[in-house]
Amino acid sequence: LGFGILFSILTTALVYTNKYFGHKGEITSEHFNTAGRMVKTGLTASVIVSQWTWAATLLQSSNVAWAYGVSGPFWYASGATIQVLLFGVLAINLKKVA
Repeated sequence: LGFGILFSILTTALVYTNKYFGHKGEITSEHFNTAGRMVKTGLTASVIVSQWTWAATLLQSSNVAWAYGVSGPFWYASGATIQVLLFGVLAINLKKVA
């Protein structure tokens, strides 16, 4: 509870400081949620991969490596790579259109 109040006060102070010194006008919620549509392709791809690779994936790939050797994690990851690539291309194209 204490850290929540501290960070709320800090965030409020930063917002008012930005409003006073920023000189960028009013930032809408649409601008905030989409980061001003300035996120580049590399960051989009890294977010997709980092969200795809979570603890269970790492543990399972280790189990597959133990069971099938060095090529096990490669074949384990290759099954999901196509979906990640397709989603990445789709997300980038949607970002350009929207």
